[in-house]
Amino acid sequence: MNGGAPLDRHRITIEATTLGERGHRYRATYAGSILIEGNRVPALDACRALLALGITGKLEVWRPGKVWADMQLEIEGGAKLTVEESDRQTPRFVRWRPREDASANAPQGSEGSARTRGSEISAPSPCLRLSCTLAPLLAPAVQRRGVASA
Repeated sequence: MNGGAPLDRHRITIEATTLGERGHRYRATYAGSILIEGNRVPALDACRALLALGITGKLEVWRPGKVWADMQLEIEGGAKLTVEESDRQTPRFVRWRPREDASANAPQGSEGSARTRGSEISAPSPCLRLSCTLAPLLAPAVQRRGVASA
């Protein structure tokens, strides 16, 4: 079961849970259960969590109360990316690399790991600020509804 999406598509729902000085932290729910929690890039972190569970295919990212998905992406492609930002550079997509110093128990975004129910996977997660101007950077990994892929 994947939240009513076709069998080749999976659906997560993301909700902001806290707001800190570095931005929101999110919870991602999949098939009625919490998949990850305390992350700043829930869509890409959810891709890594789903891939670790052996789930592949397309992922739809939803928010409560919306009538269409915020984003669609390939789980395998999204798992390879993260968002990086600094005081000098705006958020940008970069290749994800596991941190060697990440604690398996720390859900601290880019400093730690993504918590998953039933398993732990290392997953950095800076702020999620996806927009139409950033979406082409993910091509072909991300397809937004109503926009043809290249």
